[in-house]
Amino acid sequence: MASSLHLQMFTALLSGSLAFLGALICFITSGVALKDGPFCMFDVSSFNQTQDWKYGYPFQDLHNRNYLYDDSLWNSVCLEPSKAVIWHVSFFSMLLCISLLQILLVVTHFFNSFLGLFCSLCDK
Repeated sequence: MASSLHLQMFTALLSGSLAFLGALICFITSGVALKDGPFCMFDVSSFNQTQDWKYGYPFQDLHNRNYLYDDSLWNSVCLEPSKAVIWHVSFFSMLLCISLLQILLVVTHFFNSFLGLFCSLCDK
């Protein structure tokens, strides 16, 4: 019976580790996506003095301004799709918060399983 309990605790630690890895990947991906900004069609005439539109990441070239804090850029830079910046910021902010919550829950689960494993060894 003790062997079964050890196997259950080890399985809980392993599944917690995989859940932590998934949450960490989601957290990093969401942070990078928020840093880079959305992929949208924008006017490049301000960059090279020609009337040209292209798809890309327009906020990567704004070194002196952060688009997350300047909401006047949200409707003026991305031409297509409409409201791309609002959707992008909302979606990846939610993913960032959810993955942070998941990381906290997994760490709590990990410590609970870890303590359960060693406390069961101390009972002998």
